[in-house]
Amino acid sequence: FAPIKLGNTGKAWSVMIKVHQDIVLSNVQKLENDMVAQNKSNTVWQIIVGVVIAFLAMSVLWFSARSIAQPVQRAAQLAKAIREGDFSHRLNHDSKDEVGDLSKALDQMAESLQGQVDVAERISQGDLNQDVRLASDRDQLGLALQRMVKNLNRLVSDVRAGSAQITDNAGQVS
Repeated sequence: FAPIKLGNTGKAWSVMIKVHQDIVLSNVQKLENDMVAQNKSNTVWQIIVGVVIAFLAMSVLWFSARSIAQPVQRAAQLAKAIREGDFSHRLNHDSKDEVGDLSKALDQMAESLQGQVDVAERISQGDLNQDVRLASDRDQLGLALQRMVKNLNRLVSDVRAGSAQITDNAGQVS
């Protein structure tokens, strides 16, 4: 209702117009229908984009995990070979991360142990003039090899001295 003044009567008049609700709200209903359709379309696109991003993320994670897992598996195989006494294998994995550090340390350990094996092999062939290099001041195997060379050299010296004494005594007896 909207009051209207007509003439000089001093009384307000009002006019009532009746319009059906569907006519008044037709633009609103059309807008609502458009928004619902747009919402469905947006939801479908969001799901598609979400699935694509999830697939890409899974792919990146899979490749990242694989690039870490393979060298670690190879390191475990090298450690198993070393445990079994085979020091000939090397990883030769060159990277600037923790896996590269682990690979380099395992390669150096295998190299050091192979060097100690070579020294022990030459000693077993009778070459007692071996210089046993220690990997560190805590190198138990290297220290044991040094003691073994020292003790074998002392034993050989004692046997030579005993042999010389026996030869001298045999000469006196004859």
